Amino acid sequence: MFLTLILEQFDRDRVSAICYSDRREHDAYCESLRHLAAEWHDTNALSDSELVDRIRLSVFARRIAPIQITRLGFTGPTGVAEMDYLLCDRFHVPEEDEEYSSFERPLRMQHGYVCWRPPDYAPDPGPPPVLTTGRVTFGSLNNPSKLNPTVARIWSKILNGVPESRLLLKYKGYDERGMQNHVCTLFAKDGIEATRIELNGGSTHVEHLAVCRQVDIGLDPFP
Repeated sequence: MFLTLILEQFDRDRVSAICYSDRREHDAYCESLRHLAAEWHDTNALSDSELVDRIRLSVFARRIAPIQITRLGFTGPTGVAEMDYLLCDRFHVPEEDEEYSSFERPLRMQHGYVCWRPPDYAPDPGPPPVLTTGRVTFGSLNNPSKLNPTVARIWSKILNGVPESRLLLKYKGYDERGMQNHVCTLFAKDGIEATRIELNGGSTHVEHLAVCRQVDIGLDPFP
């Protein structure tokens, strides 16, 4: 979803896209990317050492290309001195934060560094659910590892400022009892009762996107 548009726009007389896939099963996305790649390598069956020799960061430390650029996976320095640039935009790496990029030089795109194409099965936008439920639903479909005490404190302040509002969290792991207890404990410190929090675990991507229709306002964790 983040790569197809880029590969489609390459001037193939000047750019050769070499792709590595570690997926066990190939879906429509794999096939569309494979069609756009000059070379395609399936790496799922490789051992760790074989994979390292091909595509991990240690490969970049050997200076395998005249210019090496990182994108999407890192919001800060990779720690690899041989990595030349970080593909970003003015929001991803503000100019005042350049001092933290000890190795890579920011290479800012004018309008944004992510080209995202919604999947064909993405649901159409719908009316705000508050019109039906009568209460505002805040939501975050992010990895639970991003939910730290500071985030919970700020989100609790938001929930406390909107009477009767609730928080919907969805990601794999949120359906486990230990994680549910952890989340409820975090928010209880700031007066948010467990009854105001809905926790949903992993699902297919179709179902994952459909849950967005249940959210009025999205909340993003930080940093």
